Amino acid sequence: YFCPVSIAPRENHFMPTEMYERIVGELSAYRSTIEAVFMINYNEPTADPRFVDQVRAIRRAGLPPGVLTNGTGLTPGRVDALLEAGGLRFLSINLSTLDREKYAKDRGQDQLQMVLKNLDYAKDKALAEQMDMVVLGTGNENHKRDFEEITARFAGSRFTVKYFEVMDRAGYLQIGAKPAQPIGKLRGCENVGSRPFQHLHITPHAK
Repeated sequence: YFCPVSIAPRENHFMPTEMYERIVGELSAYRSTIEAVFMINYNEPTADPRFVDQVRAIRRAGLPPGVLTNGTGLTPGRVDALLEAGGLRFLSINLSTLDREKYAKDRGQDQLQMVLKNLDYAKDKALAEQMDMVVLGTGNENHKRDFEEITARFAGSRFTVKYFEVMDRAGYLQIGAKPAQPIGKLRGCENVGSRPFQHLHITPHAK
């Protein structure tokens, strides 16, 4: 419910590896201005079997790899491979509840036990310079309770648990925080940096 994929899924398309590596190489010329390079920002990066190789390619180019993931594919084997490759600059886990039924309802998949197993393996390892765990919700009592439970479960680990309320994605989703009046002009925001002005997005079709 919190992601545009829920209402606007895209057809599967895998950027050819040669093109991916070429683009990463071109980005390396701007390494001094780049805070992080993410493989995927619209879907689950670990769903791509080339995930670890993509991280390696980013590191070979002298760039800082970043990963936004729901944790489903962050298996112990992949965690070990990422550590061997030098780790990540930034890792953010999207985990909104420890309630298995609610998780399955929100995500459409009963994967919570698998996710928790993966996170328990990763939680004490120096997998990234910054390791965040984001608890998304609508700001109601259930959201606050989920945040408290996740914070308690991962207390003392390398994860910093953060409380985030969802937003309407500039009117794209009919849920979450939104401005009192529609804003007609493109402008920045404080949502992990201004996406229109501070982020360069390259689609799988290299557009």
